[in-house]
Amino acid sequence: MRLLRVCLLASLMAPALLSADPAAPVPAVDPPARTLDELLARVRAAHSGSASADVAREKVFVEERERQQSRLDAARLELAGASQRASSLEQRFESTQRTLVSRQAELQSRLGALGAVFRHLGEQGAELQPLLRDSAISTQVGAGRLEALDQLLQDAASGERLPRAEALESFWFELQRELAESGAVRRFEAPVRAPDGSDAPRSVVRVGGFAAIDTAGHYLLYRGEDARFLELPAQPDGDIIAVAADFAAATEGVQPFVLDPTGATGARALQDAIAAPGFGERLSAGGLPGWLALLMGLAGAALAVWRLVHVERWNTALRAGVPLPADHPVMQLRAVAAAHPTLDATALEHLLHEALLRAMPAIEFGLSALRLTVTAAPLLGVLGTVSAVMHGGVPGQPFDPETLLRALAATVEGLAAGLAVLLLQSLLAARVRLLVHALDQEAAALVAAAAIGDTP
Repeated sequence: MRLLRVCLLASLMAPALLSADPAAPVPAVDPPARTLDELLARVRAAHSGSASADVAREKVFVEERERQQSRLDAARLELAGASQRASSLEQRFESTQRTLVSRQAELQSRLGALGAVFRHLGEQGAELQPLLRDSAISTQVGAGRLEALDQLLQDAASGERLPRAEALESFWFELQRELAESGAVRRFEAPVRAPDGSDAPRSVVRVGGFAAIDTAGHYLLYRGEDARFLELPAQPDGDIIAVAADFAAATEGVQPFVLDPTGATGARALQDAIAAPGFGERLSAGGLPGWLALLMGLAGAALAVWRLVHVERWNTALRAGVPLPADHPVMQLRAVAAAHPTLDATALEHLLHEALLRAMPAIEFGLSALRLTVTAAPLLGVLGTVSAVMHGGVPGQPFDPETLLRALAATVEGLAAGLAVLLLQSLLAARVRLLVHALDQEAAALVAAAAIGDTP
């Protein structure tokens, strides 16, 4: 009997032990049943509680399934309604699109030739708009004309409405005013920004749309983005500033003025003239090799001129037939012939040839130095250019064009010096050859006279 109780208890506790989670907390254990009746009552109560829980869970599942089904039915109904509305809207869009195309065609047919007129007006207005925006006249007359022009361009570009008569009159008036003011000189007050960034009102004199100056003669640059005058950071030479100041102070009559034809907006010609390097800066750009080439060229030119004057004096005396000076090469030949009156023609010819050879260094003095200068000056210029390029370039970066232009200044100086000396050297060599030819003729005449004197 006791064995039967143990087996029954083991069979009841085994499912609970197998289904229990080892990690879950262990619930409180009821005290063991004392009798079989008490054990049976506990088993019956546990079975009844499990059946009730199953029924409750089933009920909850059925209710949740019914709610999900109702939601699905509502979503299907909403999808059907949205599809119907989308189809209706698509049909309405297509109908409206067809109506719009028809209305546009009707509008174009009613416009007729006016459409071409307004298109042409829009093109002209589009060309006039940047001119007015960048014109210095807009600062004086105000920026309201730009707003009217913008509205006119919008009406002309839309193609759906006609520009108003007031807009057309405003366009015509602004065009005529721009033409009239472009040939007038006006004085008015306007804010001017100094090179240090400060703004102050000044009395501005506008010369058409081409230039603007203040009362001190300083040239102003007009910037159309914010309708403001800017004082140029670098001004022209003092003479030009003085002329501009006199022009600004004048109230009548015709006055001289230096005008930039590119206009006051860019003033490119004026700024380029201001930024252009002077003669001294151009010479300094060549560096030491350039200066050496110029000095060599000046020395060679001075030597060539001095020798030209000396040689030409000898040639002039020969052509004029006047008594020759004692240092003349011809007189040296005649002195040799006079010193040996008894020599025959052959011996005299040898003596005259020796005398001519002794006179040649004095006659050709300077030609070798000039030839050296003609060769060395360009080479010095090239050396200066190569040196400037080597020291001015940065590895891994594009070469600066301004650096290249400054480097080429040395080559220009060397070529200029060499070319000038070459011309003078060629002229001197020609005059020397003329003198040598005259000496040859004189020697031949002396030899001939000696030969005639030996003949009995």
